[in-house]
Amino acid sequence: MVNVELIIFIGMLLLSFGLIFRYRDRVKIEPILGIPLKKPIRIFGKNIKKFPLIYAVLIRTKIGLKFTDRVVERLKNKSKWIGYGCIGIGVICVFYISYLLINHLITQIINPTPTAQAVAFVLPFKVKGAIYVPLIYWLLSIVILATIHEFGHALIARAHNIKVRYTGPAFFAILIPLIPAAYVEPDEKEINRRPKKQQLSVYSAGAVFNIVSGLIVLLVLIGLTMVTNPMINSDGVVVDYISSETLKKVGLKEGQIIDELSVGDFVYSINGPSDLAESIKDRKPGTEIIIRTRDDSGYFQEYFYRLESNPKDNNKGMFGISVSQHESFKEEAIQKYGLITVKSIKWLKGLFLWVSLLSIGIGFFNLLPMVPLDGGLMVKSFVIGTKFEKPVTFGISGIFLLILILLFFV
Repeated sequence: MVNVELIIFIGMLLLSFGLIFRYRDRVKIEPILGIPLKKPIRIFGKNIKKFPLIYAVLIRTKIGLKFTDRVVERLKNKSKWIGYGCIGIGVICVFYISYLLINHLITQIINPTPTAQAVAFVLPFKVKGAIYVPLIYWLLSIVILATIHEFGHALIARAHNIKVRYTGPAFFAILIPLIPAAYVEPDEKEINRRPKKQQLSVYSAGAVFNIVSGLIVLLVLIGLTMVTNPMINSDGVVVDYISSETLKKVGLKEGQIIDELSVGDFVYSINGPSDLAESIKDRKPGTEIIIRTRDDSGYFQEYFYRLESNPKDNNKGMFGISVSQHESFKEEAIQKYGLITVKSIKWLKGLFLWVSLLSIGIGFFNLLPMVPLDGGLMVKSFVIGTKFEKPVTFGISGIFLLILILLFFV
């Protein structure tokens, strides 16, 4: 069977290597984590003092600058007011995301909840504790939200007549370029000479553009869902990830659809994730259950399983899988609109869902008061050039870095 995601991943790597090689004279390497070298090495004509393990590859171009200037010219002073609006939204979001993380950490320390998770990686492969996004959705979402983010910075910078030196594609790399992105490089010295409100509007614009665009896409998704709901059956849950070794041994596989669960004399119809959660709610470890599954061809199979002990609460049973809603189009919808149309609608709904969630989530994350995130740069702009610049900037950044680390383990 052809692994489509592997083909897409290889294609992405070939594209990134092709772009880097084609524009090698414009490439800039920004090391994030590296091994110090006794002698500098030359990469793309530049002397590198650390062998890069984690780094960013920036391809310095002028792509999009003429378009950005045309938008600024069309909007005139409105673009400045958009930037000032970004300050207000950005400041509120900085306080809101900071409050959420601090409150969640305190709550988890005082009254731990095993299922609560405030921070998680979003990855195109399945790993315990991470949020899985299908590779094609992940790639398109990253490209879309990165483009919107950097356009926001560039638009507001040009609205204040701040020079933008370069724009272009970028890649985050762990040894090799893996994650596509985009970047904008305003003249940092010029920004630092500008009034505080101009600095704040430029720094806040990218994340706020992400949050607002994510909300707009979410509204489009809600409208599309309302239109298509009469065409769809919610008929089970898809097994996305299996963390239980016992379930793997009994034969349950990722991609199967669970539509029924038997616990003793009770038989539960599983139409969605909430039905599955309700069926095992308050069940003790060792409770015997029968899982009925089917695949897309309609083949049914049953698995016998005993609930395992939750490592964070030994009195509660745990079903060691992650699931998502399974939907299928009604036969009459397929006959009326055609199979290609209904599959395209389903694919678009998935794309809109992930673009909206990732745009909003990454927008808020970018507003954490940690350098080099946008929220950290906003904090830094208040104290830049004073004796408090380093202690305030790095002190607050250190506190929130510690909070993030703790949230992964608490």
